[in-house]
Amino acid sequence: MDDTLLIDLFKQLGDTLLVGLFKQLGSIAVQLAKQESKLLVGVDEEVQKLQGKLGFIKAMLDDAEERHAVKQRTEKLWLEQLQDKCYEMDDVLDTWSTARIKAEIEKD
Repeated sequence: MDDTLLIDLFKQLGDTLLVGLFKQLGSIAVQLAKQESKLLVGVDEEVQKLQGKLGFIKAMLDDAEERHAVKQRTEKLWLEQLQDKCYEMDDVLDTWSTARIKAEIEKD
């Protein structure tokens, strides 16, 4: 067999292998991007639900404070603890939102 023919055969084989490899890598990259996107969309939806629930809890706490309906010390303590948890949840949601915005900025 002629050396040139053998070299051409190896080049074609190498090109075919590289094209196949790049196609597989591209397919894997697309699948990973889709999975990440689905995860982020799911998390964003959950964050929105939590924000809605937190808003509802805050409104109930504000109503209770305005009406001064809480007379027992145990109720007051419970409401104070609930208020503290609301602040903590609010901080977590703010941190998440800030991280998402920062990630979007860095991505661009």
